Amino acid sequence: DAAASKAAEVTPREGSNPSFPMTKPACPRGFGATIAAGYRSVAVRCKNLAIRPLRCRSNTYGAETHAVHCISHALRPSQVLRTTARNPRGTVRLMMVAAFAAGVLASPTAAPTAQPCTRWILTHEALLLLARTFGSDEARRVFGSPCTYLVGSIAPAFSDWGMTPTMSAGDARAVRALALRAHAIIYDPEAWTFTPAGQQRDPVHAIARAAAVAHAAGAILIATPAVDLMRVLHPNERRYEAFLQAGIIGGAARYADVVELQAQGGEANVRTFAAFVRAAARQTRAANPRVIVLAGISTNPSGLRVTARQLAAAAVSVRDVVDGFWLNVPSGGPHCPRCGVPHPQVAAQLLHDFIP
Repeated sequence: DAAASKAAEVTPREGSNPSFPMTKPACPRGFGATIAAGYRSVAVRCKNLAIRPLRCRSNTYGAETHAVHCISHALRPSQVLRTTARNPRGTVRLMMVAAFAAGVLASPTAAPTAQPCTRWILTHEALLLLARTFGSDEARRVFGSPCTYLVGSIAPAFSDWGMTPTMSAGDARAVRALALRAHAIIYDPEAWTFTPAGQQRDPVHAIARAAAVAHAAGAILIATPAVDLMRVLHPNERRYEAFLQAGIIGGAARYADVVELQAQGGEANVRTFAAFVRAAARQTRAANPRVIVLAGISTNPSGLRVTARQLAAAAVSVRDVVDGFWLNVPSGGPHCPRCGVPHPQVAAQLLHDFIP
């Protein structure tokens, strides 16, 4: 029966059941799950609090097993799920290495349980600066968990901090290669030379392609479409309003696992910053209630000097509507020609005041 061995791809779609998880975060080191159906195996990474297979083989799994994998997905950090199928026509055998939380198996549509954490995106260079300025022990206390997406290579000093290895690209075509090297991939389309013109003109389509490639490799996609895309799409309109009206961030949320709102350019005016982030977060969650939403903050966005007090005010103004922040500590270079020297002391003061 050839139909029984065919895989049904799980793809985000508008109007989908909100109890059906659309995200697939990366596993903490040492934990994971493997789905094997027929003669094909698909490695599935899971966050310490969630699991979703890359492919739900609805024609192979029975209804109960399908529900366990594709709807109920509350796993604790010490729990690992493994399933195997003996052959393409065989019955799926379910082995629980550790039991699910009480009640999950009994109720296929049970809402997933999750313990809150503040999520961060941080570059390797920023973490090095913060470890020196803020203190290594304090930096580890804040960032030392899978809730931190660390962009770039991980130095030996940070190798046991448990952060999620992350790579970044401005071109969707680079995602395939990067997904083989990291658990999370940032696709960062902006009005710059690193993003091809075609992707700038249709960023949502590019995000959809990047997400499909990342997911096929077992990685998650973090979409960070920049507001400056309005210079290409709506050059004569006010950028924040035009960005929201274009629906780019909502479109990104339909395909990405995490979206980041690049609001750091407005953080010096907390009212402007908060209004944009709140409106964008509403649009994002309307498109996909399960997507992780982060807001961008920066110690010196495009070279603009801000104080730790301004940065803290911006973060506090939106922390009830976002899951965390991309904490930028930029320095001058091809990706930010006007940024100048980094200001890690501003970020260190922010963390001192902002983190209990």
